[in-house]
Amino acid sequence: MDYKNYLLNELYNTGVLDGYKLIITDERSFEMPTESKTLLVVIKRITGSYVGNIKTQPIQLFVYSELNDIQIAFDMLDIYAKTHNNLQQTIKTDLIKENYDTPVALRNFVNSAEGFRASVYMSGVYILCEDISDITDFTWFNESENKYEEIPYLSASINYAAVLHTTKQSGDELSTSMKQEAGLTLVINLMHTNSDFCKLIDDIMFGDVSGNTSFKFQFNLNEKQRNIEMKLNTSPFETSKTSAPGITLTFTL
Repeated sequence: MDYKNYLLNELYNTGVLDGYKLIITDERSFEMPTESKTLLVVIKRITGSYVGNIKTQPIQLFVYSELNDIQIAFDMLDIYAKTHNNLQQTIKTDLIKENYDTPVALRNFVNSAEGFRASVYMSGVYILCEDISDITDFTWFNESENKYEEIPYLSASINYAAVLHTTKQSGDELSTSMKQEAGLTLVINLMHTNSDFCKLIDDIMFGDVSGNTSFKFQFNLNEKQRNIEMKLNTSPFETSKTSAPGITLTFTL
């Protein structure tokens, strides 16, 4: 995946660059733009690592602002950090995960042509996994809105477990097993938010809604759309003075 082109498209999608031109380059060669309403983004890649087909790449982004105005550059990076922190996207068979710190102004007066530009800095890391199959478009059916809505999960796991009957035939050295029954368990970890999904979980926890309420989940995995209907099994809620409230949900068939 070409990170430079990816970053260019995603920064334009922040919605603050209407009427502005954005130039993205790397630290090896760049020239300060002279025209107004032009921002320059310089990507600096620092030491990362490869493990199999997984690339972990820490980066530093240096943005030189519009002439005599820092606000557009700062807003662009701030919105990008908010919308892409802990973001996981699958592009064809490539998975990209991103984490960013908040932006900070380094220098407010960099000489450039007819005025001054500011330098805004943001650091982060992206993880690129090639040729993978992962859960995407993870949604639940919101009965009150009559539509599927995204679940902003932090982590998720699916576990298939079977109950086996194992016997040893006369004369055989090894035992053989036959599946008697099987089940599927879904575990979702997410922040506890003011959403319809979390409100329904709360109502089930405190007995305001039946514990037999069904949840319809839909997601893509390995180029197939999966649809499963499950019931809430456990929902431990945790909060503290030093972190955001979180909840870990376990669903079974």
